[in-house]
Amino acid sequence: EEIYESQYIRETSGKSKKDEKSITKPGMEAGKGEQDKKGPGNNFYIILRGLPEKATEDEIGSFLVDCEIVGNIYRITNEAGRSSGDAVAKLLNKINLERALQCNRKFLMERSVFVAETDMETYNKHIIKVEKMDTEENTFLKLSGLVWSATEEDIRTFLRDCDISEVVITTNERGKPSGDAFVQLVSKADAEKAKVHNKKKLRERFVVIEEIDEQQFIKETEGKRKPNKEFSKTHVKLGNDDKAKDIICNNSTLGGRRVTVNNLENTEVPKIDEITEQKTMEPRNVNERKGEKRDDKMKRFKFCVKRKPTVDEEDAMEECKEICIDGVTWESGNLKQKSEFELECTVRDDIEADVVKIEIEKLEDVEHVEIIKETGTKYKPKNEYSK
Repeated sequence: EEIYESQYIRETSGKSKKDEKSITKPGMEAGKGEQDKKGPGNNFYIILRGLPEKATEDEIGSFLVDCEIVGNIYRITNEAGRSSGDAVAKLLNKINLERALQCNRKFLMERSVFVAETDMETYNKHIIKVEKMDTEENTFLKLSGLVWSATEEDIRTFLRDCDISEVVITTNERGKPSGDAFVQLVSKADAEKAKVHNKKKLRERFVVIEEIDEQQFIKETEGKRKPNKEFSKTHVKLGNDDKAKDIICNNSTLGGRRVTVNNLENTEVPKIDEITEQKTMEPRNVNERKGEKRDDKMKRFKFCVKRKPTVDEEDAMEECKEICIDGVTWESGNLKQKSEFELECTVRDDIEADVVKIEIEKLEDVEHVEIIKETGTKYKPKNEYSK
């Protein structure tokens, strides 16, 4: 099974070939090896592997027939907080250790359980972990399997019944979304509510939710967390960003184009004021404006794009939308078949469909492009663009 690096380090910490030889194997004489290394004293520890998930501490104690256990039997959990099937325990003396080792490979709830001697370091390490999980409120989660286009707002809507403190969506080496997100909840109760959404759908994909610790959250989100933003109360930003906030007038039209309205950060306000001041001071050349002709006519193109077999549909679609052509505004895309998707754009009247098509075909992830719809003017292919 796949494990995290932090779990790998924790499980293998302090282990060496010398330590492995000290673990009692089937057929070895009980009490040898590890006890010789530790010397005299009452430090007798065992580790159990392959325990049934539903087995209780009492049932594990009954499995270790006639063994006097000091303290509790500690079940070991994985990164998601679930039982790993392992446990550690401390025995009263060497006689009890030998009795416990005789239970090796015996059955508990129809499962064969491996019993071996271990050392104080391993025992204490798992005790600290269990006690820490029992006492602290863990409020960190990892969401896996997200659609590539998932936004912070999508995740907050998905976990709508939870009070969320922070959402961090991670990216891969190419700067594309990795499909993972890390979420900090306000309280443990919110974290428990969020875990109820495990394996539920966000759009067309199932999302896996697992609990992680604060150390892993900090490590995975290092350099990717956004500073707290403060927005202006008197300024807004107009554009065509699909991720715009839900503000009044958002998605209205101006000159035939859809316009989004978004918040403006306080840090951007001085730049806007400076530009505005310069514009008001510039003299207006009336003679030049009289001869200027303005054409606000817009056209819409629709393309059918076939991706390469090794490329994800959403990844290819997002790459197409990143093409920058003056006068071209990309709209929504729709997945059609396994290897095809439709892509729409709004363009100025003087831009031909062939120009946009050629730019799409240049992309590495695209295999073929076909113009399937054009509104506004009659479509006429031009040989110079085909060349």
